[in-house]
Amino acid sequence: MQNIKYRKIIALGDSITNGCFDDRAIGWFGRLSEKLVKHYPTRVGFNNLAMDGDRTIDVYHRLCAEALTRKPDILFIACGVNDLTRWQSPSAPMDFSRTLRKEMWMNLLKTATDNIKQVYVLSILPVDEKVFPQPGEYDEPLYIKNEDIIAYNEEIKRWCADFDVVFLDTHSLFMQENLEEVLLDGVHPLTKGHEIIADFVYDQTKTSIEKTAYDTQSDIIWSLKTQDGLHTIYGIANYARGAAGLSNKAIFFVHGLTSHKNEFLHKVAAKRFCALGYDVYRFDLYSHEDDARRLRDCTLELHAMDVRTVLDHYASAYKNVYIVGHSYGGPSTMTAQPENIRAISLWDPSFNLINFMENQALERISEDMYMVNWNIQFLISRRMVEEAQKYDTQSCLALSQSLADTPIQVIHPRNGLYINDTVSWHSAGNPNNERMIIEGAGHVFDENDTISDLIRVTDEWFRRFYTQDGIK
Repeated sequence: MQNIKYRKIIALGDSITNGCFDDRAIGWFGRLSEKLVKHYPTRVGFNNLAMDGDRTIDVYHRLCAEALTRKPDILFIACGVNDLTRWQSPSAPMDFSRTLRKEMWMNLLKTATDNIKQVYVLSILPVDEKVFPQPGEYDEPLYIKNEDIIAYNEEIKRWCADFDVVFLDTHSLFMQENLEEVLLDGVHPLTKGHEIIADFVYDQTKTSIEKTAYDTQSDIIWSLKTQDGLHTIYGIANYARGAAGLSNKAIFFVHGLTSHKNEFLHKVAAKRFCALGYDVYRFDLYSHEDDARRLRDCTLELHAMDVRTVLDHYASAYKNVYIVGHSYGGPSTMTAQPENIRAISLWDPSFNLINFMENQALERISEDMYMVNWNIQFLISRRMVEEAQKYDTQSCLALSQSLADTPIQVIHPRNGLYINDTVSWHSAGNPNNERMIIEGAGHVFDENDTISDLIRVTDEWFRRFYTQDGIK
């Protein structure tokens, strides 16, 4: 079950925002809601708090009394035309003076931006002056003039800029239409008018709304049983668009020997790749949970088996699947022989495991156990040490050759552990294979900002083999 954060979107305004004269009675905001729900299912909810006849002062009070109590993440404000009514004569004073209008907008915008992440203001629509005067309250003649609307829109636009609020110019949009075809009574949009507004607002706001609707930094916890059913693999997913499969590309991280899914390199890389549109899955090949594997019981073959288990469960949701293997995660990835992978990037990967084991500070402490001394001491099994003897250079290259359909990139940090491995996993198999070097970096890429170079080079590699075909 996913821990999904629900985003609230609220609209404040007058009868136009309330959907008057729309044949579906949902107006432009209801139509916008439908578009957003379609693209961001389970992530957004809506409250239309617009009220017929509301003026800016009413919208301000409704913001304070009704909207803020709902703790919205996004607010749309569409009001103002009712501030401009003139009674009995087109030369009569407007209902609200400019001073009062400014005061109300300052209060409205300040309160909104102080409390809500994203605020959008829609301009006042033009009117068809031929229909005026219209009967107002007590049948008094009512006038609304386009010159007043144009001047007021300019003021609202400037006030929005003072608060860094996005001003959506729907007025200009309607000026391109025949007003008789989009307005019912010269003021309120017909269904076509609501559709125009909804399409425009969606196009103008969808990117920003997506960033609010989907918190790509959220860690979604997941777990899977190992193939034998005796252990559990514990992992974390970070979704670029908030839920699995909404992006059409995913990266699976395979960590190295003695490492784990929450190592600095993997956590930072997950967030960076998420921001680039990838869903990211990282998992422990062993961990502290009662039913998880223990490092002392692991072998490379078990690592490979668990990599396949994770891929078999999650990868089918994506058209573009990539793998990153760091250090001993390189041989774990290659031994897994994963299928249907667009590309693999191996970060300072172990290669020729005979040499790898010979270069470790191994101390045999029992018949079945070795101690690895890397400042911190770790226990690994005799089986893992002996297993490595099967993987000399030619055996490793044979694994690359058997993955000839999958492009493999090897990235060596200049100051890494394996910089001298000019022959590595890239040296056989796919003709597109490449080796890259990150200057100034060490084995875990934590020097200066070398991790940014690592992410950039890896992303560029993955993009070479990306397809836009969408989700399988």
